[in-house]
Amino acid sequence: MGAALRRIQLGSALSAFGLGFTVPYLYVYVAQVRDLGAGTAGVVLAVFAMAALAVLPFTGRAIDRRGPLPVLVVAAGLA
Repeated sequence: MGAALRRIQLGSALSAFGLGFTVPYLYVYVAQVRDLGAGTAGVVLAVFAMAALAVLPFTGRAIDRRGPLPVLVVAAGLA
């Protein structure tokens, strides 16, 4: 396994680790801090998941074609 592949795997692992720590608190934040209820918190997390499933294949293709920096700039502009 090459060094580049190891870096990609390490980055993916760190991203998953960080996401694993963030998502449970997002549920608590929406349900209790914003006082929107458990059902609304579930809907919010489901919408995030469905949006990711819809957008990620196109984002990956755009990164492969144009490179990561232009895609990052467009994503930051949309955010």
